[in-house]
Amino acid sequence: MAKGCGPLGCESDSQVRFWTTQKSAHHLEEPQLLSLGSTGLVFKLSDAIVVKKSRLGRSGYIAAEQKVFTILKRQPPSPYIVQHFHDTKDAIFLEFMSGGNLGTILNDEQVKDESTQRVIRVEKLQTAEDCLRWMRQLATAEAWLEQLGLAHCDIRPANILLSDARDIKLADFDRACKIGDTVPSLTEPFARLLGDDGGSDCGTYGTAGCRTEQFAMGSVIYALTRGHDPYEDEW
Repeated sequence: MAKGCGPLGCESDSQVRFWTTQKSAHHLEEPQLLSLGSTGLVFKLSDAIVVKKSRLGRSGYIAAEQKVFTILKRQPPSPYIVQHFHDTKDAIFLEFMSGGNLGTILNDEQVKDESTQRVIRVEKLQTAEDCLRWMRQLATAEAWLEQLGLAHCDIRPANILLSDARDIKLADFDRACKIGDTVPSLTEPFARLLGDDGGSDCGTYGTAGCRTEQFAMGSVIYALTRGHDPYEDEW
């Protein structure tokens, strides 16, 4: 392997120093794939660090998320926003959350029809205490973003990470934008196309703001208290 190159590609001198520091502090090993999304991949590097890499041709999403973290890092950190460590051209280094995400937690308790993936039974619901704490923490994270003039625009269980202590942190900011910006696409059923109530925005997702965020948070509450996403038992 050429000097300055690691398992995730070649780095500049400053990036090599970052790798060296993390190897010493956290026993960096060969990356372990944690998740595979439509725009990127997440690898575990150590018990403290993950790296999010863009898929081929999807580097714009990483660049967008890096811009958001640049804004966030100017502020005192929120305890309910995933911690950002470092950027490279097409990668973001973040804290590892060992508890997984709420989407996986819910999915583990579901029994599904194998042919349609419709949820036919939920074996165990999350406790009321956990649900209440998670929603308070999520609301605090969202309020913090709102104070900065930002909307997350992709709040859903898969983007809500869990610590060992079962506290949550909001992650995945590649769709975040300024409040008031037009939103070209959102993830249903944690969003909806506007009807006649949307006026000139009818048939679109409208603009980012309290409407998009509150609808998503309400859908998360539904998922937590019922054990599945809205409509996931009706397919």
